[in-house]
Amino acid sequence: MHKVQIPRVVVLLSKYHGSNSQLLAIAKNLNYGDVVPIRCELRSRSTAFSWIYLLVIWLRNLLGGANLLSGWLAQIVLKNSVRCGDKDIILAKTPPFEFPMHIMAAGTGAKTYFVGQPKRLPSSNYDLLVSTPSTPVKGTSLELEMLPTSFTYKEFLAEQVNLANQEDGWCLLIGGNARGFSYEERHWKAIADYILSCCSSQGVQWLISTSPRTGKRAEDYLKQRLTPEAGFNGRVILWQKSKTIEQPSVMSMLATANRVYVTEDSASMLSEAVNTRLPVISLRPESSEYNALTTPLAEYHAQKAHIVRISLESVLSERTSIENWVVGDFSPLECCWSDVLSDCETLGLRKPA
Repeated sequence: MHKVQIPRVVVLLSKYHGSNSQLLAIAKNLNYGDVVPIRCELRSRSTAFSWIYLLVIWLRNLLGGANLLSGWLAQIVLKNSVRCGDKDIILAKTPPFEFPMHIMAAGTGAKTYFVGQPKRLPSSNYDLLVSTPSTPVKGTSLELEMLPTSFTYKEFLAEQVNLANQEDGWCLLIGGNARGFSYEERHWKAIADYILSCCSSQGVQWLISTSPRTGKRAEDYLKQRLTPEAGFNGRVILWQKSKTIEQPSVMSMLATANRVYVTEDSASMLSEAVNTRLPVISLRPESSEYNALTTPLAEYHAQKAHIVRISLESVLSERTSIENWVVGDFSPLECCWSDVLSDCETLGLRKPA
């Protein structure tokens, strides 16, 4: 009896949590089939072996993916590969996963979806290229205004309804040191001073969350400064403690906010903030340098008036201009990234089940 193949989206995971979250979000929202995350990679990433990988792809296309020799060739050059079929989609991001996805797809009929600009193989070799402001693609098939996030706008609206009885306020998502971003105590002081000033003059209720990159030293400083005795209103969720104590999700935090502040070092946090269609204030050290992921993303959304970018050194003195921007110039995002993906079948970019 012929075995019916169940459509799958095979996701090639990397060591980067942010990239994995984006790929899994895309896979989930394609609504195509089972999502299968795997950690498959080349046995050697040396460019000296590129000709071997190209030969394996050619031979597998010649033999067919179901051929025993073809399977053996894939096992020689790949770690932890899975056998694919003509109803599968292989999804990956970043150049080190270009050869693995094409080796797995060769001779099988599986489709290859890649996020960003290919560097190892020609763009024409891919069934779909996904472009974002952080990962632009020339001649892209599908363009997203933001990085895929852990939740869609529809899910965010549903969470707002669920938490409608909770007091709203301002949300602050804090990152930490990253490429082009180096935080010092004076930056944490600027954040704390601004928070307390808003509590004092506007009675703001804050919901603040740190992240793995924030670090214990910064968390200890914020914990010491942001106390009821100092006039702080709200709650601070420290990542160091959240590892042992169950805490609300980022979506739940944002669902009770009417404004979002976010440090610009995290492209994922910035995308999640923009996805809420709330006013977003993006904070960064004045000395911050170009970051290939976050800078193009922030510049794009600032140009669209989805966010306003403020340096930490001037955030306190810019309070009036921030308020003016919120009530006057802010323009919310119009289309969630998941809505664009839902058009894939109409555009002929997805293989029908």
